Amino acid sequence: MSCLLKLKRVKKSSNEGKKAYSDRRKNDFANMISKPLEYKGLPVYFNKHNEGIEKCYSKFIVGNEMFHSTKQPDFRRLERLEWIYEIIEKADECGTCYEFREGIERGKNLIYCVNKQYLIVLKKEHSHYVIITAYSVSNDKKQQQKYLNMHL
Repeated sequence: MSCLLKLKRVKKSSNEGKKAYSDRRKNDFANMISKPLEYKGLPVYFNKHNEGIEKCYSKFIVGNEMFHSTKQPDFRRLERLEWIYEIIEKADECGTCYEFREGIERGKNLIYCVNKQYLIVLKKEHSHYVIITAYSVSNDKKQQQKYLNMHL
């Protein structure tokens, strides 16, 4: 079975400054999170979505301040924002793919796309899921192996 995902990185154009690129990606992100999304039959929301687009966007381009103390955007995260939506949207179909893993760790649902080495962490609330974080693990062989071997 070939991969159903059409994951493409949205890169900064050669004539675009970092601020312009970040602003463009923020608009893309705002459009993306305004669309309904479901996982396992329940609605999915982005972490901090109820605190406004600035805080929500910052959460997904900078990450956890404990690990990203500079508070500067991670351009690898910026390039891959749409991956979050597309992977969750196709999770049911991708569950049959050998390049896809799901698991539960410390009460959180994990979705791992082996092909792109990309991890999404969700937390189930009462009647919905919240996307806690999402990031590439392509530079971390230990995490790649850990998520490759996980099962529900």
